[in-house]
Amino acid sequence: TASSQSNSCSGTDDDDVWFSFVATATAHKIELLNVTGSTSDLYHVVYGGTCGALGSSLVCSDPNNSVVSGLTIGNTYYIRVYSWTSTTGQTTSFNVCVSTIPPPPANDACSGAIPITVSTSTTSCTNTTVNTFGATTESYNSSFWSSSYDDGVWYSFVAGASGARITGSNFSPSGTIGWSVFNGSCGSLIEIAQNGLNSNAPIWGLTVGQTYYICAFYNGTGTTGTFDMCVVNTTALGEEEIDANGFSLYPNPTTGTFTLNSAENLNNATVTVFDIKGQVVYSVVNSVSNKVEIDLSANTNGIYYVQISNNDNVITKKIVKQ
Repeated sequence: TASSQSNSCSGTDDDDVWFSFVATATAHKIELLNVTGSTSDLYHVVYGGTCGALGSSLVCSDPNNSVVSGLTIGNTYYIRVYSWTSTTGQTTSFNVCVSTIPPPPANDACSGAIPITVSTSTTSCTNTTVNTFGATTESYNSSFWSSSYDDGVWYSFVAGASGARITGSNFSPSGTIGWSVFNGSCGSLIEIAQNGLNSNAPIWGLTVGQTYYICAFYNGTGTTGTFDMCVVNTTALGEEEIDANGFSLYPNPTTGTFTLNSAENLNNATVTVFDIKGQVVYSVVNSVSNKVEIDLSANTNGIYYVQISNNDNVITKKIVKQ
C-alpha cells in the first residue's frame, strides 16, 4: 500500500516497500537485482533522517542501480522501492544490494588511458570491456554531455584511417552510453567528437598515425556499469569509388542542396548525414528510385558525410557546403 511519507521523486509510490542500511562509507552503490514479476519497471529513492522526519531525497532513480554520496558513516539511511506504474495488483520480487564503491580504476584519468587495438572490420572487431565502477567525475566537462562525466574512464587509439566508428554492446545495466573523443595531450585536450555508443556514429577528419583519446561513461548521474566497446577504422569513399558504384554527385554548395544520382535503386535506402563530429544533422528514408536529394541549407558551412545504406551496401560520400 501507499506510505504516508511524502515523495518528490517520479513514479507512483502506491505499492512501496522499505529497507534500511547503516553507512560504512561516505558513498554506497544501491542495486535492485533479479527483478521478476508482473512489472520490472521499478523506482527507488534514498533518504536520511528518521521515518517520522525523513530528510530530502538523496537519490531518485528509475534505473535499478544508483550511487548515493555525501553519507555520514554510522548513520541509518532508508531505501524506498516501488513500481513506476500506477496499475494496481502488481506483484514483483527482487533483491536489494547495498555495496561499497571500489577504488577508482587505473584508467579513471586521461593519464591512465588504456590503449585499444583498432579493428579493420566490424565483423572481426576486438571488443574492449569497459568498467566504470568506482570512476570519479572528470575535471574536463564536455559542453555536449554537461554533467554526465561522473563515471568517465579513458582509452586511447592510434588512427589507422581518416575515420573511425565507435560501437558498443552488452550494456549492463542497459542505458545510454556516452563517449567523447579528443586530440592533443592529456594536459591540453581538444574535444573533436561526441555521441552515444548506441548510435554507431562515425568520426571523420582523423590523421593517420595520430593518437586520440576516448572518455566513455554512462549518461546519467550515479549510473555505473560495464559494456563492450569497439573502435573500427573507416574511410569516406572517394569520387572514383563512388562512380564505380554507380553514384554521381551534383552539388550546389552555395545553397547547401545536393543530389546523388545512381544507377541503383535507392528507394527505401536509409540516408544519414553526419557533421565532422559524428553528429547526425539529416536523416531520411529515401522515397525515389534513382537519386537522393539532401538539403543542408539550414546548416552551417563545412564538411559533411553522407551515408547511404542500401540493402547490404553502405556508401559514404564527403560533401562540402561553402
